[in-house]
Amino acid sequence: MDINEKSLKNFVKFTLGCQCPDDVFNSIQQKHQLKIKNSIILDSEFIIGNRLLIIIVKLVKLEEIQAFLPKIIEYGLTKRNENSLNRFRLVLFSNSPKTVEPVLEKLFAKLTEGDERVHLHILNENNTL
Repeated sequence: MDINEKSLKNFVKFTLGCQCPDDVFNSIQQKHQLKIKNSIILDSEFIIGNRLLIIIVKLVKLEEIQAFLPKIIEYGLTKRNENSLNRFRLVLFSNSPKTVEPVLEKLFAKLTEGDERVHLHILNENNTL
């Protein structure tokens, strides 16, 4: 399931609000159904222009993502830092974003305290790529 450049560019610029220059999208690496620590499955991972890491996870249960969030963030921050990327954006898709937002944003803030190069986006699952 490769995502085409135009769809990804629109998603990153308009949905996530990233102000990346267009030439960043000349280089896109993507992986799907990526297994990381303790059998956590990331739906998608993108490295765009050797600057931006985007990880996408579709929420199943709030309790499950609360348990996995620290490991996903650790993975993303390590990947961002080891590859000298500028930003890491974690995108979580949910069927009830307003319900999970307060809980996940609080946990995310605690786990990423002081790191201004990591961002959380909680979107409605209908707002996919």
